[in-house]
Amino acid sequence: MDYQFLAHAQTIDNTTLSSMMDDYGNDVWNYAYFLTKSAEQADELSQEVFIRVYSGISHYRGIAH
Repeated sequence: MDYQFLAHAQTIDNTTLSSMMDDYGNDVWNYAYFLTKSAEQADELSQEVFIRVYSGISHYRGIAH
């Protein structure tokens, strides 16, 4: 994951989101498939992950709890 980018980002534009999906989409989908053993559910979960990244980036603080 590109933590340096995330640490300084307050918004993600469509180009950046598309790039993140290109870079990490297969890994996210493979992990979702590993968990669910369903291609349909993996598709839905992968989409949800990137929706949450897109909508939650403004709340990212870069610190662990």
